[in-house]
Amino acid sequence: MQAPGFRRALTLAASAGALALATVTAAACGLTGPGDPERSVVGTYHGQWHFSIYDPDTIGRGTTGGSHHGFIACPGFLEIARQDGKDIRGSFGVSAEGMTSCTSQEANFCSVPRVAAFCREVSGTLDGEAFSTGSPSAETILYEFRIRIAGQEGRSALGRLTGCNVVGAAEDWFSGGVTDDVSATAFTTVTAECGGYADLQRVDISVRLDATRR
Repeated sequence: MQAPGFRRALTLAASAGALALATVTAAACGLTGPGDPERSVVGTYHGQWHFSIYDPDTIGRGTTGGSHHGFIACPGFLEIARQDGKDIRGSFGVSAEGMTSCTSQEANFCSVPRVAAFCREVSGTLDGEAFSTGSPSAETILYEFRIRIAGQEGRSALGRLTGCNVVGAAEDWFSGGVTDDVSATAFTTVTAECGGYADLQRVDISVRLDATRR
């Protein structure tokens, strides 16, 4: 798989937390390159998939201030089963079993049906690339991957993951990485027409994985 505009994806990943600092720093210093990554990212990482809900058509313009409605966290995993040079392949899943959480300042946002609509059994495969930062001592190995669910990929697969019809996405892949050979993250954003699913209409959704190797 050829990396679809990796440097452009770094900007999108900037809201993904600590990983973003390493990612943007690498890009600013011109460290990202075509070489193989310095270390393997193969492993199984367990944690949570976070679905953050915003007003529609705001994330891409960087105008999310005051538009955040809440976020829902669901148990899940990311498995990178194989790495051949830069190429990575694996699987992922969101689970209905285990600890879920929801945070919002809006009354009734964290309803049981809405949380269940996102924290349901969803799984699929992934393929993508890991990247060299040009530094043997790099703490974070960066990657990008696309997901496939029930034979669908791109926006269709992201729709399967979120439960809503994805009508807009700056990129249709995840950006992320593994830090200190332990912590994995992945991040993307979409604009979706939910049509009443989870009692939502048109919204922006950021999807983020935070997980640790087991």
